[in-house]
Amino acid sequence: MDYAPALTSEANSRRSAPPGLRPETPVENAFLTIGRIVAAHGLRGEVKVVLATDRPEKMAEIRRVYLDGSPEASRVTSFRLRGNDREGLVKLQGVNDRDSADLLRGKTLQIRGNQLPPPEPEAYFHYQILGLQAIDEAGNVLGSVTDIIDAGEVDVYVVTDGEKNQQLFPALLDVIIDINPATGRMIVRPQQYVGDDS
Repeated sequence: MDYAPALTSEANSRRSAPPGLRPETPVENAFLTIGRIVAAHGLRGEVKVVLATDRPEKMAEIRRVYLDGSPEASRVTSFRLRGNDREGLVKLQGVNDRDSADLLRGKTLQIRGNQLPPPEPEAYFHYQILGLQAIDEAGNVLGSVTDIIDAGEVDVYVVTDGEKNQQLFPALLDVIIDINPATGRMIVRPQQYVGDDS
């Protein structure tokens, strides 16, 4: 079974488009959420982060982050993965004790898109998919992408119309025909037509 273009998840763990971040926003201008601080760790200012990225190994290369979209960067002095690679321990410059680390609980860690290597060809961040207008091959508007379901092997795009009816489209090449964040459109083939030779 062929999969549609890969989708990378740094953009948004909440699966809803952040305010002001539209699909056509160039990656280099986007703040991408890579995790959320959930607790202090130890006594020297480390924080435990639940990661929202499908490339956790790349976190070790990141040297600056933005807390809750702050315009000022915080310097990362150390990062290490733990457990199942969905968690990390992060040390930020100037955060040197448990009390200071505790104050960061609940904050999101974000990076600028230009801090990452360019996505693979035909790969998209979640924010580039969420909000796209879904149309079928005949040009009929089916609704907008309002959610992305992590279904394991393949993501599923939720398309909602103006009356709140929803359709599900798995990210398969014979279902997702084209994705174009620049035009705000995604061409889909409703599943009842997939494999229909009549």
